[in-house]
Amino acid sequence: MTRPLYSILSLAFFAIPLLAATSGAAWAQPEIATGQCTDGTLGGMICNLINGTVSLPGIVAGLSYMAGLICGFLGIMKLKGHVESPSQVEIWEPIKRFVAGGAFFVLPFIADVVRETIEGDGASTAGNGFNGSSSVLALMP
Repeated sequence: MTRPLYSILSLAFFAIPLLAATSGAAWAQPEIATGQCTDGTLGGMICNLINGTVSLPGIVAGLSYMAGLICGFLGIMKLKGHVESPSQVEIWEPIKRFVAGGAFFVLPFIADVVRETIEGDGASTAGNGFNGSSSVLALMP
């Protein structure tokens, strides 16, 4: 029994960006980035786990791009089938596949935005006069 396309897409839209955002915590902590995880404590094991999954966002991005290409190709094939016999293939079949392919192409970008939002390195607010505690009224002349 095959899984419906919408259940696969719901997995892709919710689980994969969450996994990519949480595995991005390795870049935020210097002891993880330098690989200094030698003690046998629970923290050392978590540190080693994060070191082992540093390349996971790149793998997820590659799989997402591949799924987008496959969905796009299947959409083209369904569109061809609809043009040849409109009574056999509804127009919504290729549209669904094109939307899914586009969603898979956008997934790595969304995951990167989520990771940057959670980590917040502060580069985007540097030099604009906003310090996080100012109100809108205080910024007005």
